[in-house]
Amino acid sequence: MQAHDLVLNLHGETPEIEILQAEAAFVPTLHRLHAAFPKLRIVLEHVSTAQGVEAVRKCGATVAATITAHHLFMTTENAEQDVYNFCKPIAKTLEDRIALLRAAVDGSGKFFFGSDSAPHPVQLKEGTNAAAGCFTQGERTLGLNESGPARRTPRVECRSQTRSTPKSSLVAVLIPLLETC
Repeated sequence: MQAHDLVLNLHGETPEIEILQAEAAFVPTLHRLHAAFPKLRIVLEHVSTAQGVEAVRKCGATVAATITAHHLFMTTENAEQDVYNFCKPIAKTLEDRIALLRAAVDGSGKFFFGSDSAPHPVQLKEGTNAAAGCFTQGERTLGLNESGPARRTPRVECRSQTRSTPKSSLVAVLIPLLETC
């Protein structure tokens, strides 16, 4: 992949590890991959922890990460309280959320938006063994309305356009969120 300038997109979680520790457990693997293939472009998809953010920062310029909208707005408690907020990787602690918010606005270019919208029919989200995934597309990416399926996703006090949100608008939304943490 390195020789052909391809991108390796990874969901950076170690399987069969406690769900809240799976990303942190994957960090040494990310470092080994980067050390073995320093020119390989690697994207850690849906980074969800402070450890994941720090791991990406420590790697060279060829390593970056995506951050989803729902990970910027939720913690584990949101998933525990509402099955519609259950996603993988699961949202983590407030400290992790703050690290993600800071990474999203740090200007390094190592962190960028990852949509990871995963809507499921109601019958797959409710009941036992709920399907993992949050619906976060369109107007629900940054701002949510009060009707329809959006009422079950994390709410913020803004509305986005369905087209790409300019970075300055995104920063204008995220900085106040960071200040409230």
